[in-house]
Amino acid sequence: MTGGRLIALLLFVLSARPPVRLTAQYSPGDRVLITDFSFISALAASPLYVFATTPHGLTIYNRQSNEWQLPVTILDGYPRAPVRVAVADIMGNAVWLGTDGGWARYDADLRHWEGAAIPGGVRGLMLDATDPASGIYLQTSTEWLFLPRGGVVPFSSAGRPLPAPGQRITPLGLDQALNTATAGDAFRAFILTDSRLRSYTFTAAARSPDQREIFFGTNGAGLIRIDPATAIWETLPFGLGARGAGAVAVGKTGVWAASFTLPFDRRPPQSDVTWLSPDLTRATLYSAHTYGSDCRQSRRIVLEGTGVWVACDAGVLRIDSRDRRARLFSLDGVLSIAASRRGLWVGTPHGLRLIDSTDHVSSVGNVALPIYSLALLHDTLWVGTDRGLAFLPNDGSDLLARSAAPGPETPAALGAPVLVVARVGEALALATTDQLAWRDSTGAGWIVLRPPAEVGEVTDIAGEDGRAWIAGTGGVASWDLERSSFQSLTVPRDVPAPVHGVAVDSQYLWMATDSGIVRFDRHAIFGP
Repeated sequence: MTGGRLIALLLFVLSARPPVRLTAQYSPGDRVLITDFSFISALAASPLYVFATTPHGLTIYNRQSNEWQLPVTILDGYPRAPVRVAVADIMGNAVWLGTDGGWARYDADLRHWEGAAIPGGVRGLMLDATDPASGIYLQTSTEWLFLPRGGVVPFSSAGRPLPAPGQRITPLGLDQALNTATAGDAFRAFILTDSRLRSYTFTAAARSPDQREIFFGTNGAGLIRIDPATAIWETLPFGLGARGAGAVAVGKTGVWAASFTLPFDRRPPQSDVTWLSPDLTRATLYSAHTYGSDCRQSRRIVLEGTGVWVACDAGVLRIDSRDRRARLFSLDGVLSIAASRRGLWVGTPHGLRLIDSTDHVSSVGNVALPIYSLALLHDTLWVGTDRGLAFLPNDGSDLLARSAAPGPETPAALGAPVLVVARVGEALALATTDQLAWRDSTGAGWIVLRPPAEVGEVTDIAGEDGRAWIAGTGGVASWDLERSSFQSLTVPRDVPAPVHGVAVDSQYLWMATDSGIVRFDRHAIFGP
């Protein structure tokens, strides 16, 4: 190679804009995972908090404000080994955990984990009520050990006798809890049966230090609070209706997530939709299964007035957020939806459908190809089909080919199947199997480029003026349209699982993944 060619090659390499991989060090609140927290293995109650351990994380309920704190999941250091037992640390807002792998302690004020492995794990915990500051007793399969506060390695309790029976602080047994909260036993069948007529069981219990409330954990119904004096009980919902989420949308009052049931989920297939407050302190579950829906995999959510529309494998599900009434429009394998003044557009494997204001479903267009994606921009419906990009004018009845679209013709490279088409502010962006493209509202030509390799197969695009967010099987990328540059969050380094959908608001980036909803503080991670 000549010197001139070598210099030219070096200049090309240096001037290229490779995807920027962001740091995996996150401050508390920068990255939050919301998933199915309804299977509770252990409970502990302090004067301020109720700590509930689940397979996917530690959930924390604030007894004074009656709100949930941000969960602490495996992404934040939660033990991967199953948790057997928990006891509140009365010296602060903290909880001790005994797991199949050892011990752990979480300080909710400092948001700090500590712990260590113990062969055979820890099956029991005990504090000395007369000296709780000294440390904690750990029960293994063979003996009791004592762990000094601030220590890591426990030693045999032979040199430090166990506290007297009346001075022991241990987890509350279920039988003892039910004897105290008699309503929990008397109304057990009613309390532990949900709207699907599925029955659950109590798995753990904890009593508040002031003795006013007893909390019960269940194997699928979440956390239940019972007042022993009045026999009043209350379910305290938090999390999603399934481990995975297939779609996410940002509304005026909060965020909506649709469940994505995986083959190994403990729950049976269902089509729950969950509303989450933006600060993630409250959650409301809309269980569509009671209306005869059998959705297993949700793909898109559209919010229109008080209606929540969900595209799923069984059709289109509509839920009224006010009265919870729902209806399933049975259409085979719905792939995409979009709302307009004419009604709800539905993309199916066999063409385009329209659900009008009278709930009538009709076929539209002269194409019986798979419709992968839909987007509305300036009263024009843009359609991603198996043969490329098409469009439907607001007053039209047939899909038109991309070559007839207003503005410059779509490049021939985008005649491949268009998997995603989306409105990004006043621009239109799309993705094929191996290309990205966008054009702005000025009528300028299309810009075509390759997506970051680490994003994998593109599944969704969302955004605002000048910036798009690309979701894929390998993660999510922030796409600066003008500069054609990317910043990537990858699986599993930053994102726990493949991403099905993405939504964005002024502060947060929301992802629907196989592990649940992931919320990123976009300014803390990507900058202003």
